Amino acid sequence: YKYLVLCNQLIDYSDLISIVSKADIFLLPSKNEGLPTSLIEALYLAIPCVASSVGGNIELALKNPGIILFKYDNASLLHHVIFKSNNDATWFDRSKSTPWDV
Repeated sequence: YKYLVLCNQLIDYSDLISIVSKADIFLLPSKNEGLPTSLIEALYLAIPCVASSVGGNIELALKNPGIILFKYDNASLLHHVIFKSNNDATWFDRSKSTPWDV
């Protein structure tokens, strides 16, 4: 990976959109999720999304086929999804035809 950004500090909201919109991928590995506001925001910014197949993520993915779902407790599968998305620029484009689980 070229860059890995870890953020453990408060970010001013005016800077947040600028930072997030530059992301190559949005990852939401929740064990539980209600209404995934951050996932909705990432979709709005047209960032390719990968989310665990729990709660509201599933419902949102059914309506937004660009979201790739994975089983939250499968780290090797998550690694595969991240690796594949990083090494195949067309992978997310092909995934938008239908929602699916990996």
